[in-house]
This record gives sequence, structure tokens and C-alpha cells, in this order.
Amino acid sequence: MRESGTVFALPSYGFVVAMLVMIGSGVFKVWGEPTPHQNILAEPGAIGSESSFLLFFVALRAFSAGCVALTGVEAISNGVQAFRKPEARNAAMSLRWLAAMMIVMFLGTGYLVQHLPEISLYATKNPEYRTVVSQLAAFTFGVGGLGFYAIQFATAAILILAANTAFADFPRLGSLLARDGYLPRPLARQGDRLVFQNGIILLAAFAIALVWYFHGELDLLLPLYAVGVFTAFTLSQSGMVRHWFKLRDKGWTVRAAINGVGGLVTGVVALVILVTKFPEGAWMVLLLITATGLMLYAIKRRYRAIANQLALGGHRPGSKPPESAILLVPRVHRGILFALDYANSLHGDVRAVHVTIDPKTLPEILSEWEHHANGMPLVVIGSPFRSLLEPILDYIDQMLADEPNRVVTVIVPEAVAMKWVHKFLQENVAQQIKNALGKRRNVVVATVRYFLD
Repeated sequence: MRESGTVFALPSYGFVVAMLVMIGSGVFKVWGEPTPHQNILAEPGAIGSESSFLLFFVALRAFSAGCVALTGVEAISNGVQAFRKPEARNAAMSLRWLAAMMIVMFLGTGYLVQHLPEISLYATKNPEYRTVVSQLAAFTFGVGGLGFYAIQFATAAILILAANTAFADFPRLGSLLARDGYLPRPLARQGDRLVFQNGIILLAAFAIALVWYFHGELDLLLPLYAVGVFTAFTLSQSGMVRHWFKLRDKGWTVRAAINGVGGLVTGVVALVILVTKFPEGAWMVLLLITATGLMLYAIKRRYRAIANQLALGGHRPGSKPPESAILLVPRVHRGILFALDYANSLHGDVRAVHVTIDPKTLPEILSEWEHHANGMPLVVIGSPFRSLLEPILDYIDQMLADEPNRVVTVIVPEAVAMKWVHKFLQENVAQQIKNALGKRRNVVVATVRYFLD
């Protein structure tokens, strides 16, 4: 945490300082050298379909667009447990500082935008390809100056850093859902680097798929992001209202009212963005949210079913089931002798099984087995179609059919090559056998490895 914080501090503070310097210099320039205000007139068709709506809805649309620009505060609320103790107090302090910086920068840039002269003076030949921040930097410092390029580099750095926010917070949020049983358990597991690496991998896969599907078009991706964010805000605020109604401690009515107003505002924003951006791809969010909700409840239902199946309840240990062990012998060599020693250490009915694919080799195998097996019986199964797995599976299934409560231990010798290039020279039959036996009840697969230098 300390190492990553040091790396992230430079672009974060660099952007804040650069923006504050630009805003301060711009305000000083506006006050010292008054420039005419822009007269913005809405020509027919300039605003689009929104021009035909009520003024109230247009105001809501503008409010919603502004709210989208202020997302990111949820990163702190999702990562409270990552703060130094006391976690809640330090997170709240960080949130206050973040809110203060965002208010200053947001209002400051809004003030300067109103005092820009003709935008064409500070835009390129194609004004739509120059961002508002870039135009403000050109107005304040001049095009091509040191301050102008400092703002460009600071903005690029903070955008790259902002892309990391989801990779820091979604895995942590996913781990909380996984612990509650609404996402797969592996998402709650931390790796050696103390991050939820499974969540990072999953998010990376989804991010790659979205960028590929939408060809990296921000106008198509932003509606998905905005509706998703404010839907999550609305759900979290509503959940807090329910929490306060259940807790009912001192001052709970004020807290519930604050969260209720927050849920109402964010819900209105989500609804407005959904309606205005519906044809541009916001419809997909409805499908994704519905599918995700169904998936979460299906996962939770599955974990509940597993818990019910594994509950002890009134279970009492029964009588010891009969045990059998079979040693798979493809041929007789030194590696098989290690597995043979292990088989001889087991109790119950222990036997060896050999599947004959080439009858010409059978006499030699029987002779060597009789010499080294110390009396362990060898069952020979013919395979006229040269299949190795099916005769073994049929033999085990017959043992279980004769005595259903029998526990069969299948000993599989497996060669392990010490160099990766040597693995391509081996036939991995042992793994095929283990995969085939994996779904059979009352079958225990024991792998005895012998190593090849």
C-alpha cells in the first residue's frame, strides 16, 4: 500500500496543483484583463431532441451531466478497510478533502469557461477535438507555453491513474460480495501480493471485451458507465436508509434523511441519463443489471444448497465401509515399484490391474510382476479396441455395482519430468484417468509420483 501510494501521489498531487495554478492564474487574468462573455445561443437543432422538452427536464439533464463528472468518490467508501486505523475517521477525512478539491476545481473551471472569448481562438482547426481543460490552459498560459503542456501532461497522467481506480476497488467490492455468498468464493481470496488477483483478472477480461466491442468509442461507453454508477449509488443509499431504520440508534432519523435525499437525487440522475442515452447504448445496462441480479441470486441459492447438503444436523458416524484398492499397472518398471510399496501399506482388498493393449507384451509383464510383486494379485483386462480408459472405468463401475457402499482407492502412478521440455515427450495418461474418475462416488484417487531426472 505504501509503495503504490508513493507512485500514485506524484500524478495525483501534480494534477491538483496544476489545476489550482491554472484556475488561479485564469481568475487573475479575467479580473485584470476583462474579456467579453460568450453569448451562447441555441440555434434550431443545436441541442437536439432535448430542446423540445420542458425546461425542468433540460435542467435535470444538465445536472445529471455534471454529476457524472463528479463520480469517483465511491472509491474511498469502497476502500475504507484499506485505510490506516481508525479506518472510518481517516476515510471520512480523505472524503472531505476530495470533496473540497473537486468543488474548487469544478466551480473554478466553470467560472473560467464563462469568461472565455471566442473558443476558436484557443481551439484547433477542429474545435471539437480540444477538451475544455485544454482550451482553458490555452486561454490562461497561451498555446505552446510551459504551463499549457504541464496541464496536458498532468491531465493525461491523472486519466491513466483514474483507470486504475476500478482495478483497486472492484476486486475489494467483489470480495465482500463473495464473502456474503453472492459471487464465487475465489473472488474473496487474496494472492501473495495481498490483492484480490482473481477480481483483477475478471475485471481486466470484461474491460477488454467492452473496449473491443465498442471499438473504444467514449460516446458509447460513457452511458454504460454513468447509468451503472448512479444505479449503484441509488442502491447503496437506499440500503443505508434501510440500515438506519433497522438500527434506530441516536440520531438515526437525520442519517436516514440524508441517505434518503442522496438516494432520491442519484436515482433521478440515473433515470434521466437512462432516458436521454437509451438509444446510444444505455438500454444494454438494463439487460446487464437484470442478468447480473439473476446471477447473484443464483450463486447465493447454490451456496445455500451446498450448505444444506453439508450440514451436520443429526448425523452420526456409521459402520466402517468395506475398502478396496487397485493399483494401475501399465508396465513393470522402477517407478511402478514405488506405487507398489504404497499399495502394500493399505488395508483391505488390494489388487493390481493391467489393461492389455498388445498381447505380445503380456508374458513379459506377468513374469516381471511375479518376480517383484510379493504376492499381490494382478488382474489382466483385455482391450480389443486398444482403449485404456474404458476397461478401467468398467472394472471400477462393476466393483461399485457389486457392493455400492464399497470405497475404492485407485492408485495412479505418474511420472514427473524435472525439465519442462521433457514433458512434451511423455503421454499424460495419469491425468486422463484422474479426470475420468473425478465424478464417481466412493472413489478415491491417489497419485504416486516418481521423478525423472
